[in-house]
Amino acid sequence: MLPPLILLLALLLWRLRPVAEMSSLDLLPQRRPYPLHRSQLPFWLTAVAAMLAGHAATSPSATLTLPQREHEAINVAFALDLSGSMDASDWPHPTPPPPNLSPADLPPSRLQTAKRHLAQLLNDVPGLRTALIAFADNAILVAPLADRPDTLQQRLQQLRTDQLQDGTRIGVALLAADRALQHAPNGPRVIVLLSDGVDHTDASATAPLDAARTAANHGVTIHAVAIGGPLALHPVTAPDGTLRHEARGEPLDADQLAAIATAAGGQLHLAQDTDALAHALSAIAADLRDHASLRPVRRTVSLTGPLLLAAALAAAGALWLSRPPSRHHQATSTHP
Repeated sequence: MLPPLILLLALLLWRLRPVAEMSSLDLLPQRRPYPLHRSQLPFWLTAVAAMLAGHAATSPSATLTLPQREHEAINVAFALDLSGSMDASDWPHPTPPPPNLSPADLPPSRLQTAKRHLAQLLNDVPGLRTALIAFADNAILVAPLADRPDTLQQRLQQLRTDQLQDGTRIGVALLAADRALQHAPNGPRVIVLLSDGVDHTDASATAPLDAARTAANHGVTIHAVAIGGPLALHPVTAPDGTLRHEARGEPLDADQLAAIATAAGGQLHLAQDTDALAHALSAIAADLRDHASLRPVRRTVSLTGPLLLAAALAAAGALWLSRPPSRHHQATSTHP
């Protein structure tokens, strides 16, 4: 950039030199017009065009630091409760269900509903890295963390409450989900906990809140979905071997799930029935879908094209200002 500026400065000094000119009219000496007079514009536009073209020949560039919003792959471990109470159905109406309700009149079970809406979440939010942990009295890794949810989708539909020993050990489930996320290559890490019962962790295992704090120390966010309402119908086998549904089971410990989510920077979503569970998972899906990180990105931009364009415009302006006046303009200016 320095040589073109030196050239422009030399032209300016040369243009400022005092030169006496003889007038053909009265033979009196007259000083050249002031260098910045509008009659000198063609000269300066030509000089600027030459300067810009000369600088463009050096292939200049500029490095810009710009903020760029970039979506990163999100690593999500779903911890799904498989305790026996997940076979219960939550009555969606405010009034109690009628007696002797037939199984055909029951809404889907909590597990069926959770499986359906989890599958919908995976379809609605592409680009996730997902893992699946099933838990009851123990926790197992059903599907390891992977870019494609095909294996998770298939194994999710195969889960049943009789595949694990009954119980609800949330702390064990959170530690298993945290381990599943530890080898994630990059991006945010999230645990989505879905449970409908009171934790049954004994003194020898990690308490749920301690497990949540451990995950938070590893940079993991936990969203908890509390499944279950006050009008839950649990399947019960009668003495004669028939299956009926009765209003029984433990109440949900929403306070503990809220403490877990708060400890790991997440949120608690209450799902008292099928519609509420669908809404809760939709809210989590929206949060995952909208997640983005803002980071600076350095980009090198070539200045050759803009400089040549500016030089062409300056040269065109000089030619336009240097054109001879039209005959009409001359006649008008000499008219008495």
